[in-house]
Amino acid sequence: MTLLKELPSLLKKSIADETVEEIRSLDLKEFAIAMGDEIRRVGKWYMTYRNGGERTPSVGINPSERIWMDFTRQGIGGKDVLSYYAYRMYDDISLKNRERFVESCVQICNIAGIPLKFKDGTSFEPDGERRVSHAPIVHRDEHEDAKGYDAWLDFYYRQMLELLNLGDKHREHLLQERGFTPKEIQIRGYRSVTDNYRSRYMLTKELINSLKEDPVGVPGFALMEKDRLRYWTLVARNGFLIPFRNLLNQICGFQLRVDDPRIIRLPKGYTANLNNGEVDIIDKQSEAVVWKGKRDNFPVTLERGTATLEPGAKYVWLSTSRDVERGVAQGARIGHPTPAPYHVAVPSAVLEKWEAGDLISNVFDVTEVWWGEGPLKGDIAADLTDKIHIQAAGVKNYRQLFEPTLQLNPKRIVIAFDSDAQEKVDDVGKTVLQCIEEAKKLFLPKGIELYFAAWHPVQKNGLCKGIDDLLRLQLRPHMHALGGEQYPYEYPYHEKNR
Repeated sequence: MTLLKELPSLLKKSIADETVEEIRSLDLKEFAIAMGDEIRRVGKWYMTYRNGGERTPSVGINPSERIWMDFTRQGIGGKDVLSYYAYRMYDDISLKNRERFVESCVQICNIAGIPLKFKDGTSFEPDGERRVSHAPIVHRDEHEDAKGYDAWLDFYYRQMLELLNLGDKHREHLLQERGFTPKEIQIRGYRSVTDNYRSRYMLTKELINSLKEDPVGVPGFALMEKDRLRYWTLVARNGFLIPFRNLLNQICGFQLRVDDPRIIRLPKGYTANLNNGEVDIIDKQSEAVVWKGKRDNFPVTLERGTATLEPGAKYVWLSTSRDVERGVAQGARIGHPTPAPYHVAVPSAVLEKWEAGDLISNVFDVTEVWWGEGPLKGDIAADLTDKIHIQAAGVKNYRQLFEPTLQLNPKRIVIAFDSDAQEKVDDVGKTVLQCIEEAKKLFLPKGIELYFAAWHPVQKNGLCKGIDDLLRLQLRPHMHALGGEQYPYEYPYHEKNR
């Protein structure tokens, strides 16, 4: 656009409402690509790299929901290209400054290849073809992909655990690398799952026959429609499941620790199926399998580009959503309509006797509640401290810890998030500080003491990212009082009888 040369003289003008509406209707994914962002699909999200760069993409764009977010920073996200452009250019999501707003609109129109109009009648036409289309209008049923209530999930998930086993590889990991005892592993209900298509289908079929109920609303299960067939199946990859339990010991969800977290990235026009360690790459148009092999054979050269493997998340939710393109006619999302679950970790000896449906405060001392991130870390720490640990899936989900803690009304709270907050000051560190400030406002007026557990991530005996690492080395965190009555802190670590 020649208007970029005239930009300084245009900053005092006002953008026409129709141009602003046109900008707000642009497709987020196409706009990000037009800006030069590298995009790869992960489920319904299209992932790209956050500002400043990183090894694993953590900025997600969901075109069907018309939203984007930076998963590493609380509250950073938006619903249109204006907020996305502001994030990319100014590391902010607002354009409150008038001149910045006008300049951003001019630049967005230039990138998208759309006309620009001002309220005084001045207008500019794009130099070339339009590069970003309108976002599709998606009429969603509010009940689509909705998960069921907690008691229903617990009912289905417990029966699923009865039909699954823990593989030797995963058992060895829990014993040797995590320090669990065989009994603790058995009590906590970790189970292996596979990408073997037939195995997952047969498991689901047995569940339905046993419970006389389809897994409607159960995250992880999907109603498939393929080749005129319609059937339910579990959707999973090779790895082991970690249960998330609420205050009533109801299993409300699972995280899957993936054996191989690498993600397959395909050129446009292809899709992939995983089954029993094999990868089938399929041409969407002809529906023919154009390549078959294992992950170790990547990268793979195809007619329309190269298929590659890229780093992915080690821990993922067991969750499904409707995806017609992949044959998923019905699913259930772990975070819809209520947020993804928190996890209540208690000592294994307590868990063994804790009946589902019984409030934890009826069977265990909840005077002191610890906060952390990651269910597996919480399970380990609970056995090493003899305390209740309420865990968020990640530190950015810290607000999920507030409500269950208020229900328990403890005397004190110990905040023990991972030590990487000290290294990642600009993202994780800010989130932890934000959590502390909100917790002080909410809990101190109620007479609840707040402590922050801190430790150096590098110890002479090894690395200590999580509180579980520190406790396993028989080391203690530094306790910093954040408010409330200060008291001599009696450290709860105890030696396990092995």
